[in-house]
Amino acid sequence: MNFFEYQEQARRSSRYLVVLFLIATLLIIGFLDLVISSFYLLSSQRIGMQYSDIPLSVHAWVSGSIAIFILLVSLFRLLSIRKGGYKVAEALGGRRLTASKNSSEELRLLNIVEEMAIAAGTETPVVYVLEDSAINAFAAGLTTHDAVIGVTRGAIDLLNREEMQGVIAHEFSHILNGDMRLNLQMIGVLFGITFISYMGNQIIRTGARSKDSAPLVIVGVCTIIIGFVGIFFASMIKAAISRQREYLADASAVQYTRNNLGIANALKKIGGWTIGSHLAAPKASEYSHFYIADGVSMIARGLFETHPPLKARISRIDPQWDGEFPLVKRTRQQIMDHHKRKKVSDAQSFKTSAKHIFNAENNANVSVAAITSAIALTGMPNMDHVQYAQNMLSDIPSNLLRDIHQPLNAYAIVLLLLIHNDIDNWEKRIAGIDKDMSKIIMSILREHVPIIKGLPIKYRLPLLELAMPALKSLSVARQGIFKKDVIKTLQSNNKIELWEWSLYRIIRLSLNQPEPTTAKYSRFSQVKNECELILATISHLGSKDKTKQQSAFYTAAAHLGLQTSSPEKFTLSTSALRQALQKVAQLRPLLKPRFLKALVLAVQSNDEIEVEEVELIRAISESIDCPMPPILSN
Repeated sequence: MNFFEYQEQARRSSRYLVVLFLIATLLIIGFLDLVISSFYLLSSQRIGMQYSDIPLSVHAWVSGSIAIFILLVSLFRLLSIRKGGYKVAEALGGRRLTASKNSSEELRLLNIVEEMAIAAGTETPVVYVLEDSAINAFAAGLTTHDAVIGVTRGAIDLLNREEMQGVIAHEFSHILNGDMRLNLQMIGVLFGITFISYMGNQIIRTGARSKDSAPLVIVGVCTIIIGFVGIFFASMIKAAISRQREYLADASAVQYTRNNLGIANALKKIGGWTIGSHLAAPKASEYSHFYIADGVSMIARGLFETHPPLKARISRIDPQWDGEFPLVKRTRQQIMDHHKRKKVSDAQSFKTSAKHIFNAENNANVSVAAITSAIALTGMPNMDHVQYAQNMLSDIPSNLLRDIHQPLNAYAIVLLLLIHNDIDNWEKRIAGIDKDMSKIIMSILREHVPIIKGLPIKYRLPLLELAMPALKSLSVARQGIFKKDVIKTLQSNNKIELWEWSLYRIIRLSLNQPEPTTAKYSRFSQVKNECELILATISHLGSKDKTKQQSAFYTAAAHLGLQTSSPEKFTLSTSALRQALQKVAQLRPLLKPRFLKALVLAVQSNDEIEVEEVELIRAISESIDCPMPPILSN
């Protein structure tokens, strides 16, 4: 399967989840109705009263109350987790990882995540560290714009680079294939049918603190017993949906890295580590289906396991494995001692040199075949893309790479990226930014102008996405000021070029964390006007010749099966373009590769496409939830 088929499968799994939830809710209602009806019969004064004699109003009141209660609790939980993946990381006790004052292993982790993000053509996820001895990791979020990756201390200290790369590739599979959103949906949906058991625990705790605790404890125990029905069904639902997607993520990790031993050896270490992958966090069980391996120990195996057995997973990846787990002997104290010895400063890690010349290819055009190949690999980067990302990171000047991780430096660098084509006039272009902020960032701007001036075009989008975690760490107030300064900077020359608007849209998507799109449209004719608007917009970039523009537009529209008249004189409206992209993003996943191909046809005037146009297509693809990997050399 490819990326779009994985997305379609995740979409079907979401519907499957809703069906299972409704079935489980009905069964719980039936069970509770039976229990309450039994109490009703026992308390009735009528001799010989039977179940059929209970008034329908009693059944209706019981069933209705329970249904409303479960639905409201699930809805409340769904709304509470829409704030993004960082809520999951913080609930598990995660600490946000930045690029300053970290151990070499932590900086290695950041580097691997950034490599994979560039290779996948997506925004860099925020990384969290869980101070836990277990070897485990997870990805959480609703979209690629709010994704976070969490990694335990045990994994950071016990896995080598190859193994960590396999783990991160596994997590990127969950990010790209729609698993993160599905996992969060499960948290919200299943919370309602497990909340009854939670209430029982709370009742017992309350009773234990009171003098006359016996009645409350009895009620609490009964509630827990009844709630066990919900836990039973929730566990089965999580297991049914999660296990197969873990196999898929393992296979994707091998595909991304072209190395089966990375993820396989990481799983072997989990099996050989005394603590394994079991987390100590109090809320670990709620998020059990997020992890790369079982996060909690389970008394009942089989149907209730959210992950396939380690041995089965490893055997699929490494058929030559002898079935024996390596003995990982290091104790927690040894890990901490190792961590202290390996402490390095930010300066030691990043200030290797002050080079200001990019060792990169010229801004050469790319062939249509190369970009078509990239579309085919949307959401499915391979080791060639990872190597490309590694080379790109090594070519970026060390001080620029260091500063892109610092919030205020990232603030200034992104403003320069937005005026890259007009950077000689940078002082005029940023003159309108917030005065308080200009005092802080002016020296940063002066320092980085020479670097950004020599920046190849293909570096703009990756650098922007590398800057997103740092910008997200700004206070809400400063984020608001930053977004206003971005608009002022773009408008400072009284026109906004399309590539500038595309970068701005990615910034807005990242910082605003919009609602995830849903697949509403199964035919291009349902979004005909929106497709025409987008295709007509970019066809004006491919050639200055009006005849060639119209020819490219017709070719692209025909590829989508749209019959359309010649577009009238076209004036770019950014608001109309934004609305069009929002609607096109709601196409069924399997239709989106055709739309991406139509973008290429619309901008194509010969067998080559300019790099700036390629980056525009990549930016548009990301805004419709189809992150394209970098375009590799022909």
